[in-house]
Amino acid sequence: MKPQYIFVAFWFLINVFQAATTELTSDEGYYWFYASKLEWGYYDHPPLLALFIKIGGKLFNSELAIRFFNVILSSIGLIFLFKLLPKETLNKKWLYLVLLALPLFNYLTFIAFPDSPLIAFSIIFLYGYKRLLEKDDWLSVGIMIVSMTLMLYAKYHAVLVLPILILSNLKLLKNFKLYFIIVSVSILYIPHLLWQIDHDYPSFTYHLQGRSRPFKFDYLIQYITQQLAVFGPLIILPFLYKTVTLFERGLLFLIYGIFSFFLIMSVRGFVHLHWTSLAIFPVLILSILYVYKHHKSSLVYKICIPIVLIILVFRLYLSFHILPFNNLNVDYYHGRVLWAEDIEQVAKNRPVIFENQLREAPLYSYYSNNKLGIALYPWLGKKSQYEIWNYEDSIQGKDVMVVKRKSFPGCDTLRTRMGKEVYYTLLDKLNSFQNIRTTITSLLVHDNILDLKFELFNHRIISMDFNSEQQLFLRVIDTNEKAINLPIKKLNSSDSIAPKTFKEINTKLDLSSLNSGTYDAYIYINDGAFSNAIISKKIEFIKP
Repeated sequence: MKPQYIFVAFWFLINVFQAATTELTSDEGYYWFYASKLEWGYYDHPPLLALFIKIGGKLFNSELAIRFFNVILSSIGLIFLFKLLPKETLNKKWLYLVLLALPLFNYLTFIAFPDSPLIAFSIIFLYGYKRLLEKDDWLSVGIMIVSMTLMLYAKYHAVLVLPILILSNLKLLKNFKLYFIIVSVSILYIPHLLWQIDHDYPSFTYHLQGRSRPFKFDYLIQYITQQLAVFGPLIILPFLYKTVTLFERGLLFLIYGIFSFFLIMSVRGFVHLHWTSLAIFPVLILSILYVYKHHKSSLVYKICIPIVLIILVFRLYLSFHILPFNNLNVDYYHGRVLWAEDIEQVAKNRPVIFENQLREAPLYSYYSNNKLGIALYPWLGKKSQYEIWNYEDSIQGKDVMVVKRKSFPGCDTLRTRMGKEVYYTLLDKLNSFQNIRTTITSLLVHDNILDLKFELFNHRIISMDFNSEQQLFLRVIDTNEKAINLPIKKLNSSDSIAPKTFKEINTKLDLSSLNSGTYDAYIYINDGAFSNAIISKKIEFIKP
């Protein structure tokens, strides 16, 4: 058997083992939750990963079910990678050492992230692009259409690839086949776009606005240092390689383009280390070409062997807990089964609501054999699929367990056998309003008074009944991010709203404590059960 196929078989087997013996990491539980109901889209991502998890669940009944298709796709991706490399390199032992020594590639091949199918289909797309450059035939076009469509259904970052390749080769603009590819992919993507329209563009709003944060120099430093860590020292080699063909030029443009794009993104918020995953195969190909053409195999052995040993220890830790610590940051814990059992013993049959803990809620459901865990986000910038599916509505009037990130007044503390403390309280007959929404009908500023009228809408099939614990207020934020809360109304039983109807609220707010200027504001509700929740879109006004 040819060495490249031996390596693919080896890669597949070690990753099946790793996937089967590693507890779910932070986001994987959330993607498993996606798969409980297949749709054309989800709050954070397109639907492809959910589909693969759903199919995997028909084959296995363990963590492997969630990761199996990612392992298959990473192995298929390697086959296409080998097709893009010079045949002479395929017999070189150092080639396989390079593959084993790229930390991010190792991680994404057995962990269920949307990046895994993204990069697998990206190398198939690059194979089709290289073929298009050489043969300019319709088979190349078909490969590019199918792979790009699947990339977009995996993760939105796929939208970067084609524009960058066009910049590297402007002659593509004269090729009719390029426009055929763009139109075809756009048509195939319509189901997801319709889902976005039907749900008021939650993914686009979140990624374009919700992730935005005030600039922090730390974000920039973290981005640079994390990329150096997850790509390793070999990241330098593509920048030393002198490209020869249009295909190689395209790969180099992809590397520059992807790293530059997310460098810019680090100015507006934290960039996760795996977001640059589209650069993995371009980095690998150009690094391998550099080593091959400059006869630098000895350098590979010196650099890669220590890295491979570190990665091996990391993989063994994930499977067997061989090191004397129990977690890696917030992303991975050993002992999730025990953690879920400990929470379940307190909750009994109550649904468990995790406030601002999107990772914890689905992991609790998974490791407690589908006990109901729900994540709720009271803030504007981040919601989740739990809100889209209206899970909060389904538990009104039920006895629940509420878990928060930090200690809060009246809470109890549970020290779980996983080593993580859980701060919780038990609530009887939940009455919460995190997901109610408002419509502004009138806004007028005059004589230091904000005259505001808005409608509270009850979308539920049951009445919204208020009591003295609930209060509405306006949070006003100036250009320096300084905030002040202005009370609107204390709610009571007379403010109840019948199902599918609304209540109009008229209020006059004193603005005398504010300086002249432009302000953003949001209507909040304090419902007594959770943190104050934003229930309006952004309101803008100018105080003369």
